[in-house]
Amino acid sequence: MGARRRLAIALAALAAWPAAASAHPALESTSPRAGSVVDTSPRRVALSFRAPVEGAFLRVEVRPWAGGPVVSGAPRRTPGDDALVTVPVPRLSGVFRVTWRAFSQDGHATAGSAGFAVGAAIDPVPLPTREDLDDHGALDVAARLLALAGPILLLGLAAVRALVDDAAARGKGAAGAWREALATAAPAW
Repeated sequence: MGARRRLAIALAALAAWPAAASAHPALESTSPRAGSVVDTSPRRVALSFRAPVEGAFLRVEVRPWAGGPVVSGAPRRTPGDDALVTVPVPRLSGVFRVTWRAFSQDGHATAGSAGFAVGAAIDPVPLPTREDLDDHGALDVAARLLALAGPILLLGLAAVRALVDDAAARGKGAAGAWREALATAAPAW
């Protein structure tokens, strides 16, 4: 592959990258629906996010509304749809709270809770839904910058290599190729 073609691919990837990096994993819906009362116990609780979430730091828990131990199993992303997460639950009866914390691929976080009730005899109770998207603290910003620095560095290295390969192909030798590449890439002071 020619040096100019590699440089064009690197620049195209860099231009397309901000659209992918801006995805936030905000919660889109839950099943059972937040605040609902269902007659029969679900076999699983599902959370649908607006963007794919990372599996490594995903946390979803279902527990009784009044407190108590977690009754759900481990969260799983759905194969083919990394924005849909499910947790298995045993046979339920009563009022339950679902809490989650998830990260998108660019490091944005979402966390929150929602409630639902199982059983026809349960009176509807106001079950609040909340979602915290405050990921602008110093640690959150630093983590995102580190996650974004790697791809930018790789694209920059690919561009420099393409320039060096191009200069070397014109017979300038390695030292001349590096001088030319740096002169081309560096801004005029």
